[in-house]
Formats: sequence, C-alpha cells, structure tokens
Amino acid sequence: MPRPFQALKLLPFASGIAAMGARSGVRVLVIAASAWAAIAVANADRFSLRDDSQCAGTPNAETAVAACTRLYENGTLGPLNRAIALGNRGAALTFLGRYDHAMADFTLAIGLDPQNPRYFCQRGDVLRRIRALKDAIADYTAALARARGSVCAHQGRGQAYLAQGNTQQALTDISQALRSKPGSFQLLVLRGRANNQAKQYESATADFSQALASKSQSGLPPNDRAAVRSERALSLLKLGRSADARADAEEALRIAPESASAIATMGLIDEELGRKSEAIAAYTRALAIKPDLEDAKRGLERLGLPPTAAPAPEPALETRFAATLYKIITLTSGEHRTSTTEFPNLAQCGAAVKYLHAHSPLRDKTLVYCVQHQTPARP
Repeated sequence: MPRPFQALKLLPFASGIAAMGARSGVRVLVIAASAWAAIAVANADRFSLRDDSQCAGTPNAETAVAACTRLYENGTLGPLNRAIALGNRGAALTFLGRYDHAMADFTLAIGLDPQNPRYFCQRGDVLRRIRALKDAIADYTAALARARGSVCAHQGRGQAYLAQGNTQQALTDISQALRSKPGSFQLLVLRGRANNQAKQYESATADFSQALASKSQSGLPPNDRAAVRSERALSLLKLGRSADARADAEEALRIAPESASAIATMGLIDEELGRKSEAIAAYTRALAIKPDLEDAKRGLERLGLPPTAAPAPEPALETRFAATLYKIITLTSGEHRTSTTEFPNLAQCGAAVKYLHAHSPLRDKTLVYCVQHQTPARP
C-alpha cells in the first residue's frame, strides 16, 4: 500500500508502517501551532479544516485528491505544508494506480521540502511498484542521506534489492529497519521471505514464527494470514519437516479456503511426498483461482502437464447448482482402492489418471479410473 506522510492522520488506504524520522513530531498541516492558530482564524474563509481532515483521513481516495489539491493551491500555506498536501495527494493517487501523477506530486514535494526523507521514500515506493528498481534504490538511498536509520528507506530499499535477487543486501536493509522497529510484523515477514530466497530456512522459519506470534497478525485479512502460514510451510518443507509444513498449509486453508497460494503450497508438499495425483489436483485448483500463479504453473510443468492443459474451473460448491466431486479408483488383483483426494470436476480427475498411467509403475492388469464421489445437496 502507498505510504502517507506520517505527520498527517494516516490515510486508510496507506500502509503507514515507516517512521518519518526527524520530522515525526509535525502535526496535521501545523508547523508552529501558535502561528498556525492565528493564520487559521485570519484565513478561515480561504482555508477549510474539512479539506485538512479529508486530505489526511478520508477513506475515499478521490475525495482525498480533491481536498489535497485545494490545500496545495491555497495561497496562505507555506512550502512545507504544501509539500505535506502533495505527499498525501500522491499517496491517494498511488492507491488509484495513477503512478505518473503520483510521482509528479512526490517530485514537487521534494522541491518544496528537499531535506524530508519521506517524499523520497514515497517516490521510491512507486518506482519499485513499476519495477524501476535501480531508480527506486537511488531514491531510498537519498532518503537515508537525509535521515540515517530511516525505516521507510531501509524497508523500501530492502524490498527493491529482494526484487532484484540481491538477497544479502536485502537482509542487511531489512534487519536494520527491524532494529528501529523490533517485532514489526511486516518487517519480520519481509525478512522471512529474504531468508527463504537466500536458502536460510531456519532463519526464515524463525522470522515467520515470530511474525505469527505477534498480536498484530490477528487483525489482518484472512488471505494475508494464510499467505504467511504458507510461506512458513515452504521453509519447514525445505528443512525436511513435512508434517509441520502440512499442518501450516492446512491451517492456511482453514483460514482462507480459496487462497490460491495456500492451495499451491499444499500441492508442493504433496509433490515432495510423492503424492503426484494429489499435487496435480492442488496445482490445477490453484490455477483455476489465480491463472497467473507461477508456483502452480511450474508445479504442473514438473509433473509433465503444461499449465495450458489445466481445465477451466467448475462452478463453486456454494453456487446454486452444486458441483459433483470425483475420486480415483484403482483395481489391482480384484481389490479396489480409493484415493483420498477429491477432484472438483471430471476433467481434473482425468488429468491425474492420465499422469498415473504415464508415470506410475502400475501393473499391466491395474485399472485406474474416476468415479463420482458425492453430489452436495442443492441449497
């Protein structure tokens, strides 16, 4: 999420995780309180406290843009306060996906208040978002030149380095940010990802565990909590702790049953354990929810099924006409065995059967086929 200028009341659509540094004591459009009171009274007809509030705190981004514009264009405000209005307008524009306009605002804010690290962080965030990583790193470095230890700069630069694949530099920056904000959920998760990328799985597991133990994680959306569980599951799997990894993946799916990343993680666990038909089903289901999920695409490719062969999703069980579930039946020497995996449609079950015929050491007389498992009752 875009960063607001922390001196203002935080925008609901902004992350607000990074401290402003030396200027964190500035209040809402107030630089010197006693002087501002006089100005506000003298210019009550030209300055709106409502604009002040909406620029800083409205949940509506378009309303924030309009209010911040009026403040920025107010001739009674000094350069630092106009820069604050630009910083907030840029945050709202970032939320709206209008990145060019947002960067223009942050550049103007830098011109009005060139020693403030916040605007460099905000512009760096947008540059990182559009994958201009080298320029983003330059902005974060400029922020650090103005405020050593700036959390927003260390965090942002760490994320940019991580996106570049420069894991050691990323870990250095993220760890530095954590020294200023120990126990930060977001920073712990970010360092966990960097440690995973660096193949330091013990450290990654410790970071994710500390993040999941924090009080702040309970207030996150289900998909976010499920994502962290899934990431810890991957670290545990790399450490050979498949039972613990499965427990994390199952908890992630309990929290967010339709989380594509959690479903793909379960597929990876099944693949590592040699449960190939189950892995195919999980990867296919994940792609039905999120067609561009790289982990699921690569999983199917490893198992000999191109991602383009993934069947189209069937209607969800919650829809009016409930879907039928299928399982794989194997018949060997007169004995039936039923798989434990449920497939949401016949096409997915058939793909798993096709894989088994092509890759598994099945006996000549073994019969493998799909059967209807159950039909949920219509609501």
